[in-house]
Amino acid sequence: MNTYRERLNTIVEKLPYEGVFELLFIAEAVKNRYDFKDEMKSKGVIVNYLDSAEKLKRQWEEKFTSCISKNKKDEIYLYQYLWHVFSYELLPHEEKENAIKAFDNEKKNKCYVFYQNQNHITGFPLKLENAEKIKAEDFKGEQDLYIVDENFTWTYVQTHEQEWGLGPYFYKL
Repeated sequence: MNTYRERLNTIVEKLPYEGVFELLFIAEAVKNRYDFKDEMKSKGVIVNYLDSAEKLKRQWEEKFTSCISKNKKDEIYLYQYLWHVFSYELLPHEEKENAIKAFDNEKKNKCYVFYQNQNHITGFPLKLENAEKIKAEDFKGEQDLYIVDENFTWTYVQTHEQEWGLGPYFYKL
């Protein structure tokens, strides 16, 4: 029986150039996830993968946007990106460097990490335990990423539009 690497090599050999190019991005994303897990382990953080982000997204919305009407949520395209609640200035929040400082200084024990659009490339949601040492820098380059404490009392968000001045954001109830 072939090893996984041998099977993968067989697949790669049969792919056209475009397929190899596409596979490269997927392989890099998977490698980055393993590198992240190793980095967290070196900080004493326990990383557990979760199956789906849908429950976390619902909890996030319920906890942080319950004061906003359904019409307003539709108007700001909240379901496209939950972070629109900050970019449309509907909740008081910290942003940019102040958001990073607030997140870095926030007490963290258990946190959830999820992406707006989870898939096998961007990554599955995570539960981080013993997360006291995590910093914004640990998530540098991640896009449409949400970090929330286990009780949903604060959230830190990195957008895909930071180069346009949108985020990161930090919000605390």
